[in-house]
Amino acid sequence: MKPAVLLEFSRIGFVNMLAFRLRYYTGVVTYFINVTVYYFIWQAIFRANPDHGGLTFEDMVSYVAVGWMIRSMYFNNIDTQMAQDILEGRISLVLLRPVSVQWSYIAQALGESAFRLFMLTAPTAVLISLVFPVRGPASPLHFAVFVPALLASILLVGALNFIVGTCSL
Repeated sequence: MKPAVLLEFSRIGFVNMLAFRLRYYTGVVTYFINVTVYYFIWQAIFRANPDHGGLTFEDMVSYVAVGWMIRSMYFNNIDTQMAQDILEGRISLVLLRPVSVQWSYIAQALGESAFRLFMLTAPTAVLISLVFPVRGPASPLHFAVFVPALLASILLVGALNFIVGTCSL
């Protein structure tokens, strides 16, 4: 599939997410609450037993916070969208397009991920890092390896959700 077509599907996914602004605000609050709950759970665990294989409480808080922030970015609804397309009869139109069905759904998910990165993940990361003791990457090399792994995880989650959505056919 041509890159221009993929970019257009990504733009559609981005714009679709932009239409639901309330989802953005509730998302920031929801992810902050999730990290807060895990913060207090791990605080209680570390108070009961401070030895956890060399991990400190700050390490665990950073792990949990980064995990929830990443989840806010790679989450997508490909399977749900495919199910809706099937139930509403739009799947025939999707299948008639002269483009790859799989890549059209994944490109829309990439657009959603871009929206979430700028409008959900970044503000949540700032808020969480102001409130909780979150540590940054151990080195620039660790961050340089992390970024491609994160991009690959976005594609992997998209592909897995496409497989689940395909099961609804």
